[in-house]
Amino acid sequence: MNLDDIADQIIGDLDLREQVNMANMAYSDLDGIETVLAHYIAIKLKEDKCYGDANEVASHEAQETMEIVKRGWERLKEKHRLRVVI
Repeated sequence: MNLDDIADQIIGDLDLREQVNMANMAYSDLDGIETVLAHYIAIKLKEDKCYGDANEVASHEAQETMEIVKRGWERLKEKHRLRVVI
């Protein structure tokens, strides 16, 4: 499972209202989402990867967690863009 797969799985677990809310967030608000999803993402990352020591695990998880949240947010922004109807 790669980062895109994990992002897609997270998006799939959100209901429509949560997807729209996340899509309408500013990039700066993603830190809050990252904090909430960090444990879930860490479990998914550990299923696929083996790291050498605890510091390496923490470093990789923090970077990858934010990247996963960012990818999911970008997909949702594209999917749930507000469109002007005339």
